[in-house]
Parts: sequence; C-alpha cells; structure tokens
Amino acid sequence: MKKILCIAGAIFTMILTSCASLQEDIFVSSTQKFQFYQSIQNFEEEYASIDANYWLTGTYSEQDVNNLIIEINQYSQEKHTEPAIKARLCAVEGLLYQISSKTAKAKTFYSTAKKAQAGDSYVQLLGVMLEKDDEARLNKIEQNLKIDEKNAVLLLGKAKLLYRMKKYNEAAATIGNAFVIFEQNENKYIIETYSEFKTQIWEMYTINKDSQNKIDAATLQGKLTLNSMIEFTESNSSLLTFITGGRKMKTSDIIKKLEAYGYLSSSYDASNTAKSSSDITKASNLNRILCARFIWNLFVNKKGNDSLRTKYSSRFLRLSNPVSPIPDVPLNHKDFDAVLGTVENEIMDLPDGKNFKPEQDVSSLDFIKWIQAAEK
Repeated sequence: MKKILCIAGAIFTMILTSCASLQEDIFVSSTQKFQFYQSIQNFEEEYASIDANYWLTGTYSEQDVNNLIIEINQYSQEKHTEPAIKARLCAVEGLLYQISSKTAKAKTFYSTAKKAQAGDSYVQLLGVMLEKDDEARLNKIEQNLKIDEKNAVLLLGKAKLLYRMKKYNEAAATIGNAFVIFEQNENKYIIETYSEFKTQIWEMYTINKDSQNKIDAATLQGKLTLNSMIEFTESNSSLLTFITGGRKMKTSDIIKKLEAYGYLSSSYDASNTAKSSSDITKASNLNRILCARFIWNLFVNKKGNDSLRTKYSSRFLRLSNPVSPIPDVPLNHKDFDAVLGTVENEIMDLPDGKNFKPEQDVSSLDFIKWIQAAEK
C-alpha cells in the first residue's frame, strides 16, 4: 500500500512540476510574443503612413515602399520569428506589393502568410485586397466581419473601399467605428496616421450629399488649374449659368467670356484694362487669393449689386490711419476686397485664424466647398 502511495505521490509531483513548467513556458512565450509585436510595430506604422497617403492622393513613393520591404526582409532574416509574427510581416509585405500593383508577388506573400496564421487581421486584409474588384472585396470583408465584427483593420479597409466606391456616408460611419476600436486597443498611431483620410471622407460626404452626380475622389487629386476651376464651378453650382445659359459649353469658350466680362480680373480692374486677368490665365495652378478673386466676382454677380465689388476697400479707406484686418493682405492689394469679401461672407476662412495665406496652393476639394458656400 505504501508502495502504491509512493508511486501515486511521485506521479502527482511530476504532474505538478509539469504544469508549473508548462505555465512558465506559456508565460515566456506570451511575453516574447508581446515583445516581438512591439519590435515590428514600426513596420506597421511605416506601412500605415504609405497606405494613408495612397488613399489620400492616389499615389505612393516607390522608394518608400522598396525601403520598407528591404527593412522587413532584413528583420526576418536576422530574427527567429514565430508563426504569428511571420504572418504579420508577410501580410504587410504583400500589402506593399499590392499597392505597387505587383499582384503576383502579393499573392505569393499571401499564401505564405495564410499558412502561418490565416486569422491575422492583416492577412485577412491582404486576402480581401487581392479579390478581382471592389465589389468582391467588399463582399469578402462583410463575410469576415460577420465572424469578427470588431476587427478594426478590416473595418478601416471597408471604409477605404466604400470611399473609392463613392459611398461616402457609409465610409464615414465605418471609419468612425474603426477608430473607436483602435482607440480601445490603444492603437493611437493608426488613428493619427489616418485622421486626414477620415477628414477627407467626411468632406467628400459633405460636398456630395445634395448632388445627383457623385464626385469621384480621384478627380480631386492634384493641384487646381484654371480649366479644372471652371469645370468644378459649372458642375457643382449654378454660378456660371449667366454665361452658359444652362447649355453645355467648351471650357475654353467659358474662359474667354469670363475674361472678356471681367470675371477673372481684380476688383480694381473690372474692365480688365490693366490685364489683371493674366494673373489667373497664366498661372500653372491657382492659389488661395486667385480663387478668392474669381469666387468674389461670381458672388457679386449673383447678388446683382456691382458696388459690392470694392465695398471693403472703400469702407476702410474712409478711416483715418486704416490698417488691414488681415496681416498678410494689405489694404492696397488689388484683391483686398475679394479676400475680405469671401471671409466676411463665410465663403473662405483664415487657415490659422489670423492670416489668409494668399500664396497657398488650393485643393480641388477646398475649391468645391467654397463654390458651394458662395451659392448659398
């Protein structure tokens, strides 16, 4: 009996020792896994920066993509990575190849990543992005979200697709949900990196909500030119109806009429005798003060009161020792009235609350918002 008890005791001791050893192994493994994830977070941050810029501008830096791929490869060769980390790194690398349209390579990395850990959120995102079109990608994301509705990476991916599909209302709600989960998971770097993209989604929703023809985000990329300014004005307002009569006209013909009637000229040169219209017609891209001039001229025309054109300079010049309320646009500037008029009528703003920043380039999105504000 004693012998049996001794044997049983020995076995029990072995079990306890094994359990303690197993717990220690699990603890160490979890700690190492956390450390590994911490060590590769910089790769995820760099990828997020490239990706956010890609969705904002439609472009990416080939050098940045190649540099990050090299960094990931060097890390993978130098470090022994467990399956979870290998999956994440392969997925990020595959996503970089997908951005740069190297689909075959992206598929190879997806295959490797999926074998390592199919449930990783970045692996799932890569699988989604390799689908044939945005409709198929969206369907696949929806299927994955049914299983894990709080997968923030996939929710962010869904917002990107909805944005490209011009479903801006849904995109705004989806990215909002993604940010809430990222915040809960303390992924603040993701929130910071994609915050500008979130703002752009909301602005696209704002300018499109009352429009029959949804503006494609891709058409808003790049600097504002004279041609695009006229086209955006015509398609997003009725401010040029007095020129077109509601008929479709060539952009070049509209520009000729606008120049002839003084709508590209400064307030002090309404008849264009000083050829101030050339400030706009010869510009390779339009800055804030030239946009203010054009919008102010259209606004004055809409109000049907030509005396508004120099309303502000006339008022200030009657004062003793007058000083411009906007430091970087002096009273004697030929577009002073346009600047003050668009600001006072809440069409344009002062970016820093004080200065107008007249020479700053203009995005197409900002211009459309100003045109819509001028028509209200």
